[in-house]
Amino acid sequence: MFDLKLMEEPDYCVEMKDSFNIIGEQVSYLMETINDFRSFLSPSTVPQETSLNQIIDKSLKIINKSLEIDGIKVIKNYNFNKIIRTFPNEIIQVLINIFRNSMDTYKSNEIKDPVITINGKETESFMEFEIIDNAGGIKPSIIDRIFEQYATTKSEKTASGLGLYMSKIIIDKHCQGKLTASNKNQGACFTIKLPLTIKLDKETSK
Repeated sequence: MFDLKLMEEPDYCVEMKDSFNIIGEQVSYLMETINDFRSFLSPSTVPQETSLNQIIDKSLKIINKSLEIDGIKVIKNYNFNKIIRTFPNEIIQVLINIFRNSMDTYKSNEIKDPVITINGKETESFMEFEIIDNAGGIKPSIIDRIFEQYATTKSEKTASGLGLYMSKIIIDKHCQGKLTASNKNQGACFTIKLPLTIKLDKETSK
């Protein structure tokens, strides 16, 4: 039973105020996350002008709690200045899939100090960034087929083999870019190259 006398204690009031502040911050964060998921799940029919910084940061925010729980450190070596015209929700979907692949590999390989490094660069005509983990790399037997349908780096019991296949289609076909995979610094490296603007069929026919 709640003791009303506790309300008269100064320390108790301070603790209550701090608790309410924390709850308020958590509610705000959850509302923000829900809005991000709504945006992420809604299909894009028209390219949007956006910042690649925002796309990468939003994908990290969506899975931030999972990264924290798994103790994965993220190093950001990118600062894109130009605005691009693309499909941000689809790119976020690809990034989350790549991050989750790394997270699963960290667990299966029992990596003690997991780190994901994101490097980026931009030129006059395209943006490029790479996502590198330190989970041991892609097996030579699968690396040349990693984007094929039903090919997978995971156990057949826990994977469909469609994640990277769909990611390749999204980046190469839908976003008119290029997604490649390699091994680098004792880990897997996924490189995404995107044009500054997507040309639609009507625009290409002009």
